[in-house]
Amino acid sequence: MGTEVSFRIILEDNQLSYQYGNLAAPVHVKKFEAGSLEFKTISLLATLARNKQLTKDQLGILGEHLYSVLLRERVFDKLTDVVRNAKAEDCLVRIELVFRGDDRSFFEWPWEYIYRPDLEGEDDINMFLTEDPRYLIVRHLFKEDYRSSLIDGDEIRILFVASGPTLNTKNKKIKFPPIIYNGIEKVLTGLSSEPAANMIPFKINLSSLIDMPTERCTIENFIDKLKTKPHIIHILAHGRFNEESKKGEILFMKNDGSEDWITGDRLKILINDDKNVKLIFLESCETGTMNSLNPISGIAQQVSDINVPSVIAMQSEIVQTDAHLFAGVFYKTLFEGRSVYSGMKEAIIAIRNSNLKDENKNSFGIPVLYARDEGVLFKMTEERNSQQVFSVSANMTAPSNNNDDNDMKTAEDQQKIIEELRKQIAALSAQTSFTSPNTEGKSPLQTKIEAGNN
Repeated sequence: MGTEVSFRIILEDNQLSYQYGNLAAPVHVKKFEAGSLEFKTISLLATLARNKQLTKDQLGILGEHLYSVLLRERVFDKLTDVVRNAKAEDCLVRIELVFRGDDRSFFEWPWEYIYRPDLEGEDDINMFLTEDPRYLIVRHLFKEDYRSSLIDGDEIRILFVASGPTLNTKNKKIKFPPIIYNGIEKVLTGLSSEPAANMIPFKINLSSLIDMPTERCTIENFIDKLKTKPHIIHILAHGRFNEESKKGEILFMKNDGSEDWITGDRLKILINDDKNVKLIFLESCETGTMNSLNPISGIAQQVSDINVPSVIAMQSEIVQTDAHLFAGVFYKTLFEGRSVYSGMKEAIIAIRNSNLKDENKNSFGIPVLYARDEGVLFKMTEERNSQQVFSVSANMTAPSNNNDDNDMKTAEDQQKIIEELRKQIAALSAQTSFTSPNTEGKSPLQTKIEAGNN
């Protein structure tokens, strides 16, 4: 995929508009009635979708309603023209959704499941737009004083946080499924340790905070890790929407191993002091009750409010294998020097292809991206590229009889590693996700582990 173009759709004060290219002002399309039967239907279907109660066909019905709100009339005609021009240049079209005004219900709808219905005389029909490689749906957070996503200097600092019970802690004080973090940690470690594992001319510095008996994933330890001034923060944890406080929460730990739920407001305050943060990846999903607002999207919105250029989150429950596959492909693409948008699209395609084997899995619409700018983290200059070539050459060892010592991992090798990790994670998790415990207070994975130990 080549460069990217944006097509902006704006919902503000019951007015639908679109904006493309260098237009001086948005083009107004129509007014809509927020209290209509269609909107009530979308809200109901969206709630069922968040709680994994819709089949793929039923998701298509939800998607058609979302399509009718945003893309009917003149909007899709204009978007089609944009796509036609972009296709000739192999461009990715970003459909940037901008929500303004007091009504926040639009923000919570799962727009990633927009479905194009059967239209007479059209070729590209009956499909989710997210599944089409030409489109990417983005939640655009408009601010006049947005922070640039470009990373200054020659070093990329990543903070990886695995918060919650892991397979190594055997923690019986909290009743949540174990966090399986090894797969994505190995991907990040591989990118930071192998000079040829990524194509960007930067040094990658990875620091980790993983809940273990030797170092708890407490909020105090998290604050201490923030002193490394990370550019990228990846948090792998459980999330929920607290019905009493009406706030999204993410699970950290206490020193005694019990749970410590942190609100998005508090997380936002902690990170707000560091202007270096360019990307926050929330690899978490909902474990709350039915009919609640989306917990991780809520946290993502709160964190995004402090001007972080890009925030990735999971808008409903997702199988851990899919979440790790998504993250692994995203980082691989990102560290090829491509944008956050390209990484997002490649990762969505990866889990979409994985889901083809199971009609009941629709994870391709779960990841969401909240963004402000062009999503370019690395400034790739000719001087930097020449330095990267020199750096790789300098790290190559002299020939020997041991081919294993000579070979450097290529991008293809790295992809094989990711695929192998995905298989290992699948064997461990056995299709479990970040779900709430059963009536006995045990997750499916905990039950299997204990059965194996007895």
